[in-house]
Formats: sequence, structure tokens, C-alpha cells
Amino acid sequence: MQSTKDNLLPLVPAVEAGAQILAPAVPPRQTGLALEAAPPSVLTSPPTPWALLVALKRRWLLALTLGLLGAAIGAAVAWYMLPVSWRARTLLHIASIRPVLIFENAEARTDFANYQRSQLALVRSRLVLNAALRDPEVAGLEIVQKQVNPVEWLEKELVVDFTLGAEIMSIGMAGDDPDAMNKLVNAVRAAYTKEILEKEQRLRSERLNQLRKLYSQYDDVLRDKRAKLKELAESLGSKQSKNLELRQKSLYAELEKLQSDLLGLQSQARKFQIELKGAAFKQKEADTFALPDELVEALLKKHPELIRLQDGIAEKQKRLQSLKERLRNPEKDQIFIATNEAIVADTKALEARRAQLRDDVAKQMRAEILAQVNNNMLTRKEQLALLKELENSLEGQINQKTLDIQRLNKQAVSLEWLEEEIQHTSEVHKKVGAQKEALQVEIDAPSRVSILEDAYAIQTRNQASRMRTAGMAGFGLFGLALLGVAFLEFRVRRVSGVGEVVYGLGLRLVGVLPHVPARALGQGASRQSDLRWQHMLMESIDSTRTMLVHAAKQDSLRVVMVTSALNGEGKTLLSSHLAVSLARAGFKTLLMDADLRRPSVYRIVDLPYGPGLSELLRDQVDLESVVRSGPLDNLSVITAGHWDATSIRLLAQRKLGEILDSVKSSYDFIIIDSAPILPAADTLLIGQHADGVLFSVLRDVSRLSTVHAAFERMSMLGIRILGAVVGGAAVDSYAYRYEPPAAAV
Repeated sequence: MQSTKDNLLPLVPAVEAGAQILAPAVPPRQTGLALEAAPPSVLTSPPTPWALLVALKRRWLLALTLGLLGAAIGAAVAWYMLPVSWRARTLLHIASIRPVLIFENAEARTDFANYQRSQLALVRSRLVLNAALRDPEVAGLEIVQKQVNPVEWLEKELVVDFTLGAEIMSIGMAGDDPDAMNKLVNAVRAAYTKEILEKEQRLRSERLNQLRKLYSQYDDVLRDKRAKLKELAESLGSKQSKNLELRQKSLYAELEKLQSDLLGLQSQARKFQIELKGAAFKQKEADTFALPDELVEALLKKHPELIRLQDGIAEKQKRLQSLKERLRNPEKDQIFIATNEAIVADTKALEARRAQLRDDVAKQMRAEILAQVNNNMLTRKEQLALLKELENSLEGQINQKTLDIQRLNKQAVSLEWLEEEIQHTSEVHKKVGAQKEALQVEIDAPSRVSILEDAYAIQTRNQASRMRTAGMAGFGLFGLALLGVAFLEFRVRRVSGVGEVVYGLGLRLVGVLPHVPARALGQGASRQSDLRWQHMLMESIDSTRTMLVHAAKQDSLRVVMVTSALNGEGKTLLSSHLAVSLARAGFKTLLMDADLRRPSVYRIVDLPYGPGLSELLRDQVDLESVVRSGPLDNLSVITAGHWDATSIRLLAQRKLGEILDSVKSSYDFIIIDSAPILPAADTLLIGQHADGVLFSVLRDVSRLSTVHAAFERMSMLGIRILGAVVGGAAVDSYAYRYEPPAAAV
């Protein structure tokens, strides 16, 4: 039950007064009822074929059930009332599991259902039938001699089945001569035993010979393969897979060590080759190789001549510094001046000599580098030659190890394959031997088929005649049952269409509501078809609302009571939908539940049971406390509350009129959901306070007689009847159907 304020009531399932309404009884249209003194002709008219067909449609399930039951009883009675003929039958026992002495073999595990079908086909085979007809006693029978094709005739007449039991095969045929039938059936059984069962025994003997031959062949194959295995194991020194695996691991470890050493030698050789290339380049560029200035300067600083010159300059600088400290004007002293000039001259001489010695030092360094390069090249060439010899030796060892591993792997694979072949062959050999031994023992086991009794003839009925008579009897009783149910349903005279309400009862039609599937009213309804149904329902309700508003403008109609003749005719759902439609149209509406004994409005609008109208009638609460907000802004609700005898008595004392007078000024419309008219007098009391009454009629549920009686009661009290709303109408009544807009792409 939704509690939102949009589209609540159109989605509520139709449940009223404990009765489930299959089609939602939406608000009926307003009608005016003109009742005649004599019953309308629609209540007394004789049945017509069309009326009976409509009645049958309403009770098709009951009619079909009774018809099938009557047909079955009639067919069964007719089945046992026809004349009888003779039927001969012999019985054979077919064991579901083949009897064995000790061993269970493949034949014992054969699917029994397949075995049954195969035996049925074999009994009716041409092989068996020809053998049976060759019997002299059978060939001399008059019934056989007069047949143009005895084999086809016997195949057609012979009946073979397992109807008596899963393991009991019956062979029989029907006819007028019981002795002839017995001879034919016994001959067929004897032919089946000889041609099929004895042949099966011969086939088992042949299979045993084949198994013996096959077992001998596998003996020879195993002997040859075991000899080959022994020879191969001797060549390997062992046939244990673990020992071979250890040898393989050892060889792989040695090969890995040799490969690692070879990679190390190759890496060192590449390093020496790179160094040789660098030395050759240095040798080629020795004369033009530019030495770093820092290196040349470092060697010049260590040259003795330059050191001596630097020491002389330093000594003179010390003397000059001493003179500067002792003399007052050292710049004018001749010794100071001479010493300073000597320092300048020595410095120039030092720089000149440094420049002369720079080229000599560079040549000397190039010569030393070249000698060192030549020495390194000679050393690396000798080392490369030695590495090459070692590399060749390692490659030879690696190749030999690889060959050893390949040879060992090949032999190991051959050994493993041979062992697997021997194991597989040995398993097959064992199975063949086991089958041979089992079949050799079980070949003398009892047969799977044994004779239970010879053929004997019994009286029976003619099957074809029985079936025809039984069919006719069953069909006749089936038709009578349908006709009886249709006639009884016609006598109930339920409302089957709008025409019966308008033209038969003379009522004014206010609205017609469609027969909406229950799934379209569920909370999860979201398909386009469901939305179409909901839209049709809302349109029908709004149409009824429009007529009600029009009547209200002309006749000052404000208080409208909604009722029905009996329970389950859609009055509560009609009143609820109508109140919602009025509120949705902008009218301030009050929905009042006056069905005090069996209230249901509170469930539809999802409100508490009470306090409500009953407590208000008893003056236990005030009006403001029982008026509750509904699911829409303009809708208010007064529930029924907890009723008692006092509440009903106060209704008769016009207490309800006072309540209605007090709320009229606050609402545009007051919709009252009342009790059904015929079961209770409450509705007649409430109707005298209403401005008009809407009558709910539900197609295929409401009865014309009860609807007529209810209108007559209200008319006798002078209650103003606005009209009737027919719910559950066929969709064909709507010429303009709603199509929901397609979803945006």
C-alpha cells in the first residue's frame, strides 16, 4: 500500500468486505433509477442460446470439470455394457536383471526399459511370425488358411505388452475360436523361444570363443613388450624411474656448470677484445694525442731545473722583503732596486725555460704511454689466445654433455612409454581375462526369459465397439453437464453487460469502468500495457467525476453516498477512486467510511482503524480529531472507527445529519462509503441524509434480482438515486484507447 499522494488509489487492489474482486470496480457513473411495479422482463425472460453461452462463459471451469467427470463416468459405464469375444493369452517372465551364478557381466546391467522394447519388437518380428506359421498345427487352422497374407494378419492381430507388470510379458490375440487362438499364441511363444532365446545363447558361446582368442593375443603382446623393456633397462643400467631422474639431474647440473663457465670465458674475452681495440686506437693516435694540461703541469713542477730556478727566485724575494722592512725608503735604495730587477729577470727566464721544457715533457709522456700500450696489447693477445683454447675445450664438453642428455632422455622416454604400454596392455589383458572367466562361468546361468503359463482363452468385449459407445456416452454426458451448468447460472441472472442495467432494469448510466487485470494495479506495475490500463481506469473515474460535478452545479449536490446491493460489488473502491478524482480536480473533498460493521477505507488510504465515525456518533471524540489528511492535498478522510449497537442506534436518531451539517461548509463534496443495502438497514438510514446515491454494479458478480430489489427499497424511502456505475466492463467498450508515449532515445 503506497502512502504517496500521487496515483495511490488507481493502484490499490480491489478488496472489499472480505471478498476479492477480480476486476477493479472503479467509480460507477451516476444514474437515475425508474423501477416499475411489476418485475422487469429481464428478470423473467426465458433462456436463449446466446444467454446460455454467456452464462457458460462465467462458469466454464465448473462446467468443464463436471462435463469431464460425467463423460468419464458415462464412458466407463458404456465400456462394460458391450458384447464379449474370446482372447487367448500366454505369459512369460522377463527378469529385470539377468540371472547370474557368480559374476555380474555387461548383459546383467542392460537397461531394462530398452530390453523390454526390444523383446516386444522381436516377438512381432517376421522371423518369429514366419516360424510360428510354419508349425503344422497352425498352418492347418481355418483362420490362417483363409488369410491372403497370414504374416501381416498375424502381426496386426497379435498383442504383446507389459501391462500386467514390468517383468510380465503378455502375448495374446482376440477372435471367435478360442482353440485356434490358443494354438496361434503358443506357436508364437515357441517360435520366440527358439528363434530369439536360443539364438542369444549361441551368441554368448561365440562371444566366449572370441574372448579366449583375444586373451591369447594379449598374452603374446605382453610377452614381447616385457622382453623389450628388459633389454632397454639393461642398456640404461636401471629401469627405476627415480634412478634415471637422478642421472638426468646430474647431467643437467654438469651441463649448466659448463655453460656458466663458458659464458664467463666469453664475457672475459669480449672485455679483452674491447681493451685491445682501445689500445690500438691509442697506438694509432699516439703522436697526435692531446695530453691534459694538468698532467703536463704536474710533470713540469717536478722538473729539477725549474725547481732550482724557482728556489732562486724565492731566495731573492725573501731578501727583497728583508730590505723593505729595514729601509725607510726602499724604492730609492740601489740594492733594493737591483734585487727587484733580478727577480723580474729570473721570473721571465723561468717562464721561458718552462715553455722550452713543455714540449720535451709531452714527447717523453707520449713515449711512455705508447710503451705501456704496446705492453698491454701483447699481454691481452696472449690472454685472448689462452681464453680461446679454454672456450673450445668447454664447447666440446658441452656438446658431449648435450648428446649424453639427449640420448638418456630418449631412452628414458622409450622406457616410460614402454612401461605405460605394458601397463595399459596388462589392464586390458586382465579385463579380457575377467570377462572370459565370468562368461565361462555364467554361460550356463538360467535364461532371462521363462514361461509362466501356456495360452488360455477368456471372454472379452469388442474393443472398437466399446470405444465408440463409450465415446458417444461420454460426449453426451459432457454436453448435458455444460448445458445444465449454463442453465443454472442463467437462472442466477448476473449482470453481463451495460445493456441489462440500462435497458433491462431501466437505470440511468453514470459510468462504465473497464475490466483491468490485477497485475496492472500492483505496486510494481511499470510496463506500457499496465500504464495503459491505469490510464483507462483513471479516465473512466474522471468521466464519472465530470457527470457528478455537472449534477452538483444544477442541483446543489454536495453529499453523495456510494452503495451496492450486496458485498463484493466494488462500492468501497468506487467511493475511494471518486474521492481521489475530485481532490485531484481541485475540489476539497471528504471521504467518510460509513460501513461501520465491515469498514475497509482505512486500508486503502493507509490510515489507522480509529477513532472514527462510530466514536463521533457516540460523542466520544470531537470532529477535528477524526478528520485526517488523505493521500492528496484536497482530500480528507473519516474512518469508520470501532462500532457497537449504540452507533447504529444513533444513526437512526439522525445523529449523522448533524455531523454532515457541521462539515458541509468546509468541503465541496462529501463522499460516503456505506454498507450494502440488502444485508443491513444502515444504508437506508444514511441515504436519507445524502443529496444523492451512486449505485455500484459489478459485471459477472452483481445479480439483476438483487440490484432491482435494492433500488426498489431506496425508491420506497424516497432516496434520490443519481444512477449506476457498471464496473468490470469489457475493453471493447472503449473505442479510443490510450497509448503511452515511447521512451526518448
